[in-house]
Amino acid sequence: MLALLVQRWFPPTWGDTLEMAVDMAIVLVTAVVCGFIVGIEREKRERPAGLRTHILVCVGSAAFVHLGVTAMAIAGGEGPAGPFGTVADFNRLVQSIAMGIGFLGAGVIFRAGDHVSGITTAASIWVMGAVGAAAGAGAVLFALAISVLTHFVLRGLRASESRRES
Repeated sequence: MLALLVQRWFPPTWGDTLEMAVDMAIVLVTAVVCGFIVGIEREKRERPAGLRTHILVCVGSAAFVHLGVTAMAIAGGEGPAGPFGTVADFNRLVQSIAMGIGFLGAGVIFRAGDHVSGITTAASIWVMGAVGAAAGAGAVLFALAISVLTHFVLRGLRASESRRES
């Protein structure tokens, strides 16, 4: 097991090292860009969780999933995966991220009498977990599509709600 880790994190050739660095860069840059796309909207509206929070949630989720994907690749992918677990363990990793971010999102929800605020920001934080997971798994276009769609929902649908209330 230790030899597999040493081989993965300290590749024997420069080509392997470069491949690993490019892989990590794609995952992390995708997560930052996606977090920015949604976080900037929350920041402009001066919500409790803004740009930095959305980027950090997205990057953190991407890092956890990328580590899981890497462990599965080292262990041989599907089926019994030795000391790194199974595909079911990887699924539990993603579920744990979703649940943990749900608790983080709950921290931005406030209630004052009959008025509840922060639910949309909590939902956007939760979506960033999914976006980060997609980026970490290498689904770059899916992560970007979710981010753009979320930005549209937060910005575009808010404008239509305002017109409808008038």
